[in-house]
Amino acid sequence: MIASEARTANFGLLVAHTQNIGDDIQAIAARQFLPWVDYHIDRESLSDFAANSNVYTILNGWFLHRTRKWPPSRSIKPLFISFHIATSTGKKLLSKSSLRYLEQHQPIGTRDLHTADLLTRHGIEAYFSGCLTLTLNGFASSDHARATSGVLVVDPPPEVDAAIRTKGLKDTTFATQMLHLSSSDKYSRSMSSIKQLIKRLVPSQLYGELQYMYTGRSPLNLEHRLLLAEKRLEQIAAARLVITSRLHVALPAAALGTPVIFAPKDINDPRFEGLKELVITISPTDLLSHLEDYIAHPPAAPSLDRITSLQYAMRTRVQEYVNRALSGAS
Repeated sequence: MIASEARTANFGLLVAHTQNIGDDIQAIAARQFLPWVDYHIDRESLSDFAANSNVYTILNGWFLHRTRKWPPSRSIKPLFISFHIATSTGKKLLSKSSLRYLEQHQPIGTRDLHTADLLTRHGIEAYFSGCLTLTLNGFASSDHARATSGVLVVDPPPEVDAAIRTKGLKDTTFATQMLHLSSSDKYSRSMSSIKQLIKRLVPSQLYGELQYMYTGRSPLNLEHRLLLAEKRLEQIAAARLVITSRLHVALPAAALGTPVIFAPKDINDPRFEGLKELVITISPTDLLSHLEDYIAHPPAAPSLDRITSLQYAMRTRVQEYVNRALSGAS
């Protein structure tokens, strides 16, 4: 955060009203660089945003459910860093109009190597920046708390969850990143359940052409969501070990110096390219084979030098962007 000064520029904070507080952790990672926040800009309504002057906004994270709301409006003066193109929306984000927009704001810093390669192959200058949540190393200092804290387990694979619970460890806390819809919403369904239903109803030759958009919104307001995300970061910082299938638990843990085991369902998911090497990443099956050893002897991050390098590069680039905005430079 920059010291208080006369407001010479407007800043926007990108937010996403989803069921996953991982999106809010990414917002906190961007917020730490802003001297102030004039607007909260909905990731799913970027083309609708309007302001009387330029609004400098870091566009980081996963893009995008509502592709019809892309590209962003002219009011937004973006810094693309930690940018990920979802496989389900790549067609829209790689359209001619989108590529023209991205070309105006290149180089594009990408969250993963897959997105960098995708953009480069479409003629856009792109580079792997890493995920902005890796810069959360200054969020908390909890060495003393970690010495007496336990194991934090966040959304583990089901078989890992069962194995850990069977052990009945006293110092284990189970948590989830998901913010569920209110109980009054009788018609809410998980996206996986909806996909299974559609798969049974739609002819197989058409199923592969479908695109999905989940529009469920959390009943919690943004302030509450951000507080929950901060609490999660505090939990991560205080743990002696984190076990998770969630990228935006694993990377903040690595940034905060907390030993972490990342066990996603699919370790070959393109979202993880360039990131999974920064932490101990293993399949759920392999984790089960070594679970007792990992709990007894939490492993150190395998790429501390690489993490430090990415942190420095991202901090430098974002700080330069903010300084240019404050000085009125283009």
